[in-house]
Amino acid sequence: MAFEQLEIIIIISIMVMILAAIIIGVLSWMNDSGSDTPLKNYKYHKKAFMTQNEVAVLRSLYKMSTQHNYLIFTKVRMSDLIEPSKGMSTGDRKAAENQASLECADFVLCDKTTFQPALILKLSDSADDRIHNIRDKTQRQKIDAFMADAYASADLPVLYIRDMRNLEEEIRFLLRLPVQASETPGTLGASESSEPQEPPS
Repeated sequence: MAFEQLEIIIIISIMVMILAAIIIGVLSWMNDSGSDTPLKNYKYHKKAFMTQNEVAVLRSLYKMSTQHNYLIFTKVRMSDLIEPSKGMSTGDRKAAENQASLECADFVLCDKTTFQPALILKLSDSADDRIHNIRDKTQRQKIDAFMADAYASADLPVLYIRDMRNLEEEIRFLLRLPVQASETPGTLGASESSEPQEPPS
């Protein structure tokens, strides 16, 4: 009886060692194959960096930003602007990071001296929806609400650009900017269409 028990123990021990060796071998193969696999040379071509709407807004922002010592950055990832607060569980932190990595700001106004972000601008139009594969208004509203809450929790104001007619006043209000003598209120983007136009398909 004792011999049979010893035999079973020996067999189980051998099986455990074999299983451990297999696991170690697989992990080692995965690490080696990932580091040694050459990158495949795919063919690429240039595409438009900005939509027509983004170009129109950028032109409108340029004069105000230079007069008030702001810098304009375009297409900035949300995860480069904010990060999850401390105290989250590992799972919640990872989920928050993943959500932030999927979105980006169309424009960011930053202080020219400190380079710290002062205002986030997001263009909301059908062209932007197509780029981000947003299919309906409900999905757009959910994404906008998520971004608004996330930026608000980080104390960063965000402006959704749907109509350029009041863009100057909205930016001044959010940044508490004075009207300079060389500026006339309501002229920001006056040379552009007040409604963002869709780029040609």
